[in-house]
Amino acid sequence: MTEFQKKLVKLFPYILILLVAVYATGLVPEIFGDQGYYFSNFMLLYGLPAVFAITAFIFATKNGFKWYFFPIGPVIFASSIFVFYGGDTGFFLNALVYFVFSMVFTMTGSAIYRKREYIRSDPNLMKEKKKK
Repeated sequence: MTEFQKKLVKLFPYILILLVAVYATGLVPEIFGDQGYYFSNFMLLYGLPAVFAITAFIFATKNGFKWYFFPIGPVIFASSIFVFYGGDTGFFLNALVYFVFSMVFTMTGSAIYRKREYIRSDPNLMKEKKKK
């Protein structure tokens, strides 16, 4: 496997979660009619930022900071704007908010990843832990 293929294999589960969350939010009003709009609006306001934040945080704690991860979710959402929401420009503000959530939680998760890597790599810290 090449390096690019290895990166794609690492990204695939996270991208799949984001795809399902974004497209399920858009499909619910199509399937359930007027009742689905309440769920869709709730997901647009609270659910999708939470999904983007949790996914970015988990990815970053496992893989560290990757600059190409946090724009993936907002790009997926931006493509769904034209499919489900008629290209309304107001939804691009949602994409910006999702980008910020994803970026902040990616940086937070990568800080935790770096701290773990530092603890693993410093032999003096390991000796001190064994003494206690």
